[in-house]
Amino acid sequence: MNRRPSPRRPRAPRNVARLFVRPNLSHPNFIRSLRNVTRPLVALVLVSSLAGLTRTAAADTAAGPRALVLGELSAAGGVRLDGRAATSGVTVFSGSAVETGETSGAVVSLGALGRVELLPRTSVRLDFTASRVAARLEAGGVRLSTTAGVAASVSTADAEVFNDGRRPGLFLVDATCGATVVAARSAGVELREAAGPPRALAAGESVAAGRGAHAAACADALEVARASAQGDDDDDDDD
Repeated sequence: MNRRPSPRRPRAPRNVARLFVRPNLSHPNFIRSLRNVTRPLVALVLVSSLAGLTRTAAADTAAGPRALVLGELSAAGGVRLDGRAATSGVTVFSGSAVETGETSGAVVSLGALGRVELLPRTSVRLDFTASRVAARLEAGGVRLSTTAGVAASVSTADAEVFNDGRRPGLFLVDATCGATVVAARSAGVELREAAGPPRALAAGESVAAGRGAHAAACADALEVARASAQGDDDDDDDD
């Protein structure tokens, strides 16, 4: 009896069968194939990275260079900058803390932006850019003088005094009495308290705000601020 031959299973194509064969990692053909695959990938990554750097450089060029603003300290008496004793001519960076003693004073000149004058017994942190000068007053008093186009602000525990920069700003903020005493020498100065809307101060106006604003000590500070606002002090603010 003749047996019928069993049907042969179809063979997978050679190129498919090779996929299931464990490659010889040390074989030259495998290494050559691996190089042929990785080289285009590396080139693609490099091209993408260069394109990203080019876009970043173009964006920076369009935005223009960022000017680094530096201040210069003029000290009269014992003055500390970032906790260390400082003398006149020292560079003041944005974010610096400046302190004056019992009988000392200081001026931080900011070039075309203006200047910040520190009264005795003052502790303040200064932050500034090419278009903004901000002071965080911890104690004492400061007088800000800024040019048009430069926004200026002084913040205390009770309030914030602000000038938007549409016109030159000149104002004094004193916190020695426990409240915030403000004297505006220029128009465009606003007093902002936690409660209530902002209050616009006219040139020559002075006011006390915050806790203890009606205390006797603040009455004396307000008289000094009023004289400063009306230009009766001895400082020359035009130099």
